[in-house]
Parts: sequence; structure tokens; C-alpha cells
Amino acid sequence: PDYRNTYCVMGMISINPMTPPLMFEIGEGNNDATAFVTYVMNAVASGWLRRGDVLVVDNASIHRHGDARDLGEILWEVEGPDGLGPMRIFLTPFPTYSPELNPIELIWNTLGQRLKTVSLDLGDYHRHLVFDSCVRI
Repeated sequence: PDYRNTYCVMGMISINPMTPPLMFEIGEGNNDATAFVTYVMNAVASGWLRRGDVLVVDNASIHRHGDARDLGEILWEVEGPDGLGPMRIFLTPFPTYSPELNPIELIWNTLGQRLKTVSLDLGDYHRHLVFDSCVRI
């Protein structure tokens, strides 16, 4: 058995003043393309991603393969939750090997540093700890 406590955090940051600056989700196990697409589509349905937004992703395989392969077309054509037509969300990748251009990398680095300072063997406390760390960033 795997005794590691493995959690995944998916997140987005925004520069749009009409949107909360950080959206994230904490799950157990590992991320995959299906989970990523579901997460993005939930961001559309909730109104966090808005008509005409630009979604910039890094070159992680979950952003490029499997269910995510057609995400750019889907985001461009998907009907908005307001029923006013396609969302026209533009999906664009960062250049390969360019984490310095990706501002959410600073958040993941801060979160990782905070989580290194605590013991993660307290059961359900893990999820609360990760959530609290994300909120305080």
C-alpha cells in the first residue's frame, strides 16, 4: 500500500478585477487531463472564466493530451451560462520551459514552502491545511 498522503491542487489566477484573484480545488491522488478539463469547465459554469478571457496554460501533459487536446476549441465554442452565445475563451500555451513567465508558479512555490514546515500525518487535517495555505497566499 501507498502510505503517502497525496493531494493535488489545481488553480487559476486572474488579473480581471471582476473575478476573485485565485480559484483552486484540492483533490486526492493525482491530476490528469480529464480532471483538468472538468476543472476548467466548472470555472466557466461558475462564471469565474468569463466571455473573452484568455486562459494561459503551461506545457504540463494534463494541459495538452487526452481530454485536454480539444479544450481550446471547446472553450471557444461553448455556450455561456448566461445563454448569450459562445464564450470565445482563448486558450494559449506558455513557451516550453518558461516557468518564469507563469505567475501561478510563484503561488505553487509559496504553497510548497509552507507545507514543508508541517507534518502531514494527521488525517483529514491535510486538506484543511492545504486549503488554509492557499487562502493565505
